[in-house]
Amino acid sequence: MVVLGTSPQARRSYRLWEGRKPPDFVVEVSLEDSSGHDGGPKRELFGRQEVREYLLFRPDHGGGGASGVVRLYRQWGGQLVEAEPHGEVGGEAEYASDVLGVGFRADRIRVRLRDLESGRALELPEEVEQVRDAAERAHETAKQLREEAEARVAELEALLRGA
Repeated sequence: MVVLGTSPQARRSYRLWEGRKPPDFVVEVSLEDSSGHDGGPKRELFGRQEVREYLLFRPDHGGGGASGVVRLYRQWGGQLVEAEPHGEVGGEAEYASDVLGVGFRADRIRVRLRDLESGRALELPEEVEQVRDAAERAHETAKQLREEAEARVAELEALLRGA
């Protein structure tokens, strides 16, 4: 969950009954065995608590579907109402969060994020790590090639001096 305007400290729980501000954004990943509870009773509860936006993600559990499902709900008079998709990206419906300025779409077992202002995809940490690793390998390869080229140039210069 995201609660704007509060201190960014880690908490084990967030107790609304202690007079705290309701969350601005809640995301829930629905597992196969909990899907009967997600999206219905929880959405109603979050609506009464005046959560501004609720994102529900049901990953593809291998049931033959091409992708998981993302749904975004927005606060409307004490209840959360399903939002219309903002558009499509890669053939998948994208939902736009007014609270976060981020687009959300399902990709099988993941939720893909996109910065709505810049249009750039927001990579997952493991994707960033893969890109970083590839860049480091490319840097090492370039460094090795440069060292080999410098050695060959020195060798050729020595041959030219001796000729």
